[in-house]
Amino acid sequence: MQKQKKQFVILCVVLVAFVAVFFGLKALTKHQEKKEAEKEEADKITVAALNTEDISEFSYQYEGTAITFVKEEDVWYYKEDKSIPITQTMIETMLSNMEKIVAEQKIADPEDIGQYGLEEPSNVIELQMGESTFTVTIGMQNEFTSQYYMMVSDDDNVYLTDSSIYNGFKKNVEDLTEEEEDTSEEEDTSEEENTAGEEDTTEE
Repeated sequence: MQKQKKQFVILCVVLVAFVAVFFGLKALTKHQEKKEAEKEEADKITVAALNTEDISEFSYQYEGTAITFVKEEDVWYYKEDKSIPITQTMIETMLSNMEKIVAEQKIADPEDIGQYGLEEPSNVIELQMGESTFTVTIGMQNEFTSQYYMMVSDDDNVYLTDSSIYNGFKKNVEDLTEEEEDTSEEEDTSEEENTAGEEDTTEE
């Protein structure tokens, strides 16, 4: 009996030690992952930081066509046809990519920007803020990292950035148009009620 108690105590001690080691390793791994994430964030290069509230007009390319939006009284409109209802939150999401433009790598004063696809860019985004225009030119995609080469206004360097800006502005007007509410069911219901009312009147 005494021997069984000792074995039980030993098992409990081993179990407690195992649990302590498990949670200790888990906490250490989480801490290391956090440190690595913080280091990666710290290593990123801040290319530009914009106050998107100051943007009154912006344009970008979509399949070879320039698309332009303008803001009037805090409402965004498609410049070519202001009657089209634009989803405001989607415009705000697009522009949020410009609040802080960061890069993973900087290529200082490149001799030939053509090798990065910047002479025939995949997109050119122009942001109008007061009297000034800020331009972001996106070149080709790096096939190894899936990132994109980029240049910005008044900066001769080429940057390698993630796909958030490229994908964020890869939308046509239809993608940004508010969906109209389907009123067909309401009309059908109204017609049924009117028909029923007519039948009741006829019976009388």
